[in-house]
Amino acid sequence: MTIKDTVARTIARKADAKVGEIIGQTTTKVAEEITTPIPSNWALGGLTSAGMETSVTNSYRSGYIDVSKVKRLRLENNTIMYRVNLYNAAKQMLRQAAFDINYYTVDDDVYFVRIVVADTSKTSYQVYAVDVTTTTEPIFIPSALKFGFMPSNDAATNAVALQRAVDAGGMIRVEQPGIYDIDRAIKIGDNVTLNFGPGVFLRRTTSNGYVLVNKGAFTRSYNKNIVIRGLKLICNGKESTAGSDLITGLRGQISFFYVKNLSIENFECLDLLSYSYCVQICTFEDVIIDKIRVEGGKDAVHFGRGSNFVVRDGKFKTYDDPIALNGHDYDTGNPQLGWIENGLIENCYDLAAASTTGYFLRVLAGAWVDWFSGMELQKSDTVVSNGRLYRVVANPDGTKYTSMTAPTHVNGTVTLDGNIKWVMIQDDVTYTAGCRNIHLQNIYLQKNRPVAVSLHLDKDNYSRSYYPNATPPIQKNIILENIHMQTDIPRLITATTPVDTIKLVNSEITNTSIVLNNISTAGMTYSNTNLIMMGVTFKGTGGQRLVNCAGGRTASVKVVGSVVENATYAPTFSSGVTIVAKDI
Repeated sequence: MTIKDTVARTIARKADAKVGEIIGQTTTKVAEEITTPIPSNWALGGLTSAGMETSVTNSYRSGYIDVSKVKRLRLENNTIMYRVNLYNAAKQMLRQAAFDINYYTVDDDVYFVRIVVADTSKTSYQVYAVDVTTTTEPIFIPSALKFGFMPSNDAATNAVALQRAVDAGGMIRVEQPGIYDIDRAIKIGDNVTLNFGPGVFLRRTTSNGYVLVNKGAFTRSYNKNIVIRGLKLICNGKESTAGSDLITGLRGQISFFYVKNLSIENFECLDLLSYSYCVQICTFEDVIIDKIRVEGGKDAVHFGRGSNFVVRDGKFKTYDDPIALNGHDYDTGNPQLGWIENGLIENCYDLAAASTTGYFLRVLAGAWVDWFSGMELQKSDTVVSNGRLYRVVANPDGTKYTSMTAPTHVNGTVTLDGNIKWVMIQDDVTYTAGCRNIHLQNIYLQKNRPVAVSLHLDKDNYSRSYYPNATPPIQKNIILENIHMQTDIPRLITATTPVDTIKLVNSEITNTSIVLNNISTAGMTYSNTNLIMMGVTFKGTGGQRLVNCAGGRTASVKVVGSVVENATYAPTFSSGVTIVAKDI
């Protein structure tokens, strides 16, 4: 046991001995009685119930006590309430009573905390104490208020203050309700938790950079262990379109590029515009988005390459895609290309709206080739050259370029052959992009979209995601489970990509189709697709082309354990479909 531990325990024992003597006295008197001598290098702080803002004798601190890390609660009758029940009990006491908190710190760690509560609803005061007898974790949480982040500030002052808070690392609370303006991107490093309390809104005032972005996005180095909790974003008519901090292909309001262990919880944005995605994440490992609501024009959640993600409890009312899994993308749509793997999308609603484009889920695949002299190029084309991936940045006007000079630059953008603008996007080489092992579960389709889920290859002036004679990108193991089709959607699934297996499980569908198309580009070949429908309730009526294969596509279909609700429903299957089993 260290000297600090010994002193903290001694203070606790002395204070406990005083509790029985001081019941019935005022809170101020209680605080005086239990404040025993402490070493001179310890800072003494006191917090009050008015926002729990801190003012201390020897150092200025502002923050909150995280009672979830307090070891035990000792009541006046010496009843011990251990951590499992402590948090709710302490919250209840602090909500109903006036209180003082004394804490003792050394080198910014809290080693001993005593909360004294005077319950003013009673004629005689009841005294309680929280006893901390462990030093393994700091239990003091700084407030952004400490750094000068306040709703009354102008946007520039607030941006500087919040950046200072984030740079300090750890957990930061923003608790004072109000609208906080910022005029630039807040750049987040490792091991940061931003907690936004009820009634707190973050509003951007310019289109400079992003709202939040990780620091490693600019150096292509991973940041890790980031939590954004409770953020309510107001776009305020501003997009991520200006300033020197923009990264080619990264255009989210909230953007993370090169990130591991990211969690976004209780997020809301109700005024998303038409250019910037709401949340964009590319080159990632282990991402959780839990409880999100987005309304507006562009994609709500837009992923680039990465592995292991969850999008849970989402409500979306977007003109474009609520969720995009774009292994490939426009040159301005994602900063890097590759595979998106091992994803779960569950408990999500595609809310009804008057107009729409896009899909509930877009899976965008692609493939490209090694650079060769004389190759024809257009906007967004990708090549492999000199051990790196390069892309053509251009306007979507249909212009074709002939490349005679290979791009070889190490970073940034270079113009070659007079008018071909090449950006170097990554130095780990892959020739294909798409999705593997994607599971949709408990999805409520309420918006009348032409297509709900598209396994997609672009072929237009913005992008041709399959370059002629490239290796076909095969999507693998796509599962749709508990899909509730609550409006008319002509096509549940379309696929112009090769795909090995699609499973539709325990779902309810109306008159709809699954359509496999051919992109009709030289070099593209398609292997057979397995379609498994199990436990499906078919709510349609009349004749319906359930599976349609076009352009030489083929599929093996198995329908088992399913139910037809209307006797007139008569599903049909196109040529190219082999029925392995069918019970409807």
